[in-house]
Amino acid sequence: ATHENRRNTWQVLANILWALLASVAYLVTQEEVFLYLYVALVAAVTADTWASVTGPLFHRRSFSLADMAMRASGVSGGITFAGTLASLTGSFLVAYLGGMLLFDTLSAGMIVAIALSGFLAGFVDSFLGAFAEKPMTASRWFRKQAIKKEALSPNDVVNLMGSLTAPVFFILLRMLIT
Repeated sequence: ATHENRRNTWQVLANILWALLASVAYLVTQEEVFLYLYVALVAAVTADTWASVTGPLFHRRSFSLADMAMRASGVSGGITFAGTLASLTGSFLVAYLGGMLLFDTLSAGMIVAIALSGFLAGFVDSFLGAFAEKPMTASRWFRKQAIKKEALSPNDVVNLMGSLTAPVFFILLRMLIT
């Protein structure tokens, strides 16, 4: 997530786009798998947001995935114990509540598959933040975008790519767990 307090349109869109598309796919097809993907996607953006907010609250320093060293908390690609715990908690909370609200019954294995897919996607977001965000920031196109107030940022692209891995993890975990 971005380190600014105010979110712009692109940041909001980066966090809801895939879940919105899964919702539309469900409405069009009535295939239950899109509800599972929707919950996994919401779990992913929740995991990322909770980690990004909680880590810096409890830790001054984070472990940087980019160079495997301790850095200031809140850097893109940095992970902390509190942030990781918050990420896992947020993902499981969304999986459980989403399961309760959207499905008549949902096995513990399915809740675990959804929650872990969200948590792992949040970790991918951190990984991409560590390795992809800086080169994107240096690109000419993104430098031009930075001048605009409401512009797509490298962090928005990282959020889009990271959350998109949640459905992939869900499908893999569903085959392994359920």
